[in-house]
Amino acid sequence: MRYRGFIITSRFDRWTEERTNGSTEECSGFCCQVYNGSDGLYENMLDEFELIIGRDIGNMSDSERDRGIIGYIDEHYERLNEAVSDAITNRTDDLFMRMLCYLFENENCEDFYVTLSQKIGMTDDEIRKAGFASLAPCFVKESYAQTIAEYLIDEGTASTYSGNYHFDYTEINERFGVALPADNELLDMIMENLDTDIVSDVITDGDIDLMFYTQYCPNVEDDETELPEFTPQM
Repeated sequence: MRYRGFIITSRFDRWTEERTNGSTEECSGFCCQVYNGSDGLYENMLDEFELIIGRDIGNMSDSERDRGIIGYIDEHYERLNEAVSDAITNRTDDLFMRMLCYLFENENCEDFYVTLSQKIGMTDDEIRKAGFASLAPCFVKESYAQTIAEYLIDEGTASTYSGNYHFDYTEINERFGVALPADNELLDMIMENLDTDIVSDVITDGDIDLMFYTQYCPNVEDDETELPEFTPQM
């Protein structure tokens, strides 16, 4: 049946339910599935529920079944509408990714980057998060270095329990599609973009070790570092 923009399918069934006291009970009724009204192929079930005879409905007639379905949809209407919105968003995201993958397979890297950056308007970090970190050689190096530096600060201060945090170059390279420390220019730019009000020291030998002022690290319990005092300008 169709009700309030939803398609509800149902089938009669019998099953056994276990009670809290360990006993079991034989039940019969309708197993129902809810779909968005535009989902004529029943590809994305939004919800499912049971109408048990003697509890939810009086008998197995079509009229009683429909009454039970209407009551359930009315009771859960707001939640089901949210599920519809989530399903539409997920499908839109999926179609968008399919489109990007199609373009990626049919254009060279530079043309694909121009399409995403200039024609669609995606930032370099949005392109990376969409799964195309392999396009990093086409990114604007200065702004991408700032993005990586901000990640190091955000991740490091949130994760450290001592004020120090260690990043493997391998992890950074896989996440951002870069080649550190071989790309000395990018590494220098990243270091230049580290906020010295938050980062007290950095070591890049082997991997990246950052030392933070602990007032910026929420998981450090013993905070002995004071914030710099404000000196009014005369």
